[in-house]
Amino acid sequence: GLKQRREVAGKSAIFSGEHFVLEETDWYLLNLFRLWWHYGISFLRLQMWVEEVMEKFMRIYKYQAHGYAFSSLEELLRSLGGEAFVNMTQRSVAESLLEVGVTQRFVDDVIAAVLRSSYGQSVLVPAFAGAMSLAGAQGSTWAVEGGNKLVCSGLLKLTKANVISARVTGISLHSSGEPGHGSGCTRVRGWWWQHGNGGHPHPGEAFGRGPEGLILTTDTPELFFHAVDNVCPVNVSAAFRRKQPQEAAVWRVLSRQPLDKAQLKTLFRSYYSVQVTEWPTYPRYDSAKALPPVVLHESLFYLSGVEWVASSMEMVAVAAKNVALLAYNRWHQELEKIDQKDLMHKVKTEL
Repeated sequence: GLKQRREVAGKSAIFSGEHFVLEETDWYLLNLFRLWWHYGISFLRLQMWVEEVMEKFMRIYKYQAHGYAFSSLEELLRSLGGEAFVNMTQRSVAESLLEVGVTQRFVDDVIAAVLRSSYGQSVLVPAFAGAMSLAGAQGSTWAVEGGNKLVCSGLLKLTKANVISARVTGISLHSSGEPGHGSGCTRVRGWWWQHGNGGHPHPGEAFGRGPEGLILTTDTPELFFHAVDNVCPVNVSAAFRRKQPQEAAVWRVLSRQPLDKAQLKTLFRSYYSVQVTEWPTYPRYDSAKALPPVVLHESLFYLSGVEWVASSMEMVAVAAKNVALLAYNRWHQELEKIDQKDLMHKVKTEL
C-alpha cells in the first residue's frame, strides 16, 4: 500500500571548501561529458563494479524465498559472492575501486563526497558497505509518500508485533554455559541533522553563491559540514516546486558537531530557528574488523550485526528474515536449509 513520493527536480554539486569540483546541470549529456572530462571512464568502471556487487547480492531474495538461512554473516556472504564478498568486509572501498581502474581523483572527489553524506565516514569504510552506499546514490532509490517511516509502521501493523519501547542495557545467562559475545558495536556519534527554518543561504563566504540542491563535500579538514540541502516535505503535491536560494526554506545540514553561530552565519545569510538532532546512525567501520555473530546463544540471535557488513533499511530487513528462517529451520530440524553450499545451483534445480 506504499506509494512513491513524487520526485522534485534539483541539481547536485560537490564542494571542496574553495570551489565546486563538480556541478550537475539540467542537461544529461553535458553532465556525462563533464564526468568524462574530469575523470575519464572512472564513473563507468564504478557503475560496473556496483552493478556486479548488487546483482550477486540480489540472490539473497531467491534463497530466502526458498526458505534457506545462514548461521553467520560470513556464510551468508559466501553464498552470494564467495570469498570475494567476505573479503569486501575487510578491505576499504578505496582499495577495491582503485583495483578495478577507478582513478584516485575520482575517489577523492566523488566517492569521498557520497560516503561523507551517507555514512559520515571516509573512503576507508569496507568495500561492501561502500558499494551499498554508492548503489543508493545512483538514482534508483525512491522515497515513500508520507515519509519512509511508513515502511516500519506498516510492517509492524502487518505482523501484529508487540513493540516494547525500552532500551536493552545488557544480556546475561543465568542458568549455565558461557554467554554469547556481542559485537562491541561502536556507532558514529555526532552525526548531526541540523535544520534551519526559513533560512537564506549566504551568497559569499561558503559556496560563493547559494546552493540549488544537494551540496556534497570532499574530505577537507577545514570543512565543518558534510552536506547541505534544501529539503522537501514528505508529501509532495503536483504544484510543489523546490525553493530557490533567495527564498526562505527548510535546510538540512549534516555535520559531525552542532554548528555554532559563526558557522551558521557562514552558511546562511539569515535564519529564523535551528533544530539540532544527534543521530547515532552507523557503525564506526574503522573500529573493528571481525564480523559479529548471528547466534549469540541457543535461541538468542543478534540482528543488528549485519550493519557491520553494510548499514541500510534493506540490509536489516534481510537480516531479520534470515533470523526468522534460521529459528524456524532449527525448530523444525530442517538442517538442510541452513548454511547450504552451492545454493544457486540448488535453487535453479528447485525451479
